[in-house]
Amino acid sequence: MTDDERSTVVQVSLAALSAAKTEIADRSKAQHAILQINVAAIGTVVGFVLATTADRQVLLLLPLLSSALGMLYLDHGVNISNLGRFSDAVVRKKLNEVAPVADVMGYEVWVRDFEARLVLRFLLLGVPVFVLFAGVPAGSLIFLWICGTLSRGGWPATLWSADLVLVLVYLYFWLVFMLRRFTSQLRPVR
Repeated sequence: MTDDERSTVVQVSLAALSAAKTEIADRSKAQHAILQINVAAIGTVVGFVLATTADRQVLLLLPLLSSALGMLYLDHGVNISNLGRFSDAVVRKKLNEVAPVADVMGYEVWVRDFEARLVLRFLLLGVPVFVLFAGVPAGSLIFLWICGTLSRGGWPATLWSADLVLVLVYLYFWLVFMLRRFTSQLRPVR
């Protein structure tokens, strides 16, 4: 490989890395916005029910909102992970072929090592995300069940059932997201 070819490979690789880092930053910002929207929605709905004589059935909104937002949050997390894997497996590998200084890009490797620590991953990421996107909605469903709000049947019972399905679907994706590092070891980047 000539020096010009090496230079081109380095420039293209650094441009790809820069684009991946920008997308990671954008998706991370979107995740924070999703968290803020979810916390605001929880506070608004619960506050409305507690502070007024509002019908408890308003709590049926929480599983709809939180589960949908939680799935969007996880989607961003999966794509952030994929972008990091791409940067490490493709860009870093290509740079290592032409310039032995690619070890400077070892951040993605460090992140993968951190993700392999199951207890820390669950405590620092899994539990808070679970509580915000599944725990509170599940709590509202349990509360409505215990209060007998659903005994009337009709649309509240139907919506409660749909909410339960959404929470369970979110839980499935949450488990897949949290355990994917340990179960599949992530499919290799092609």
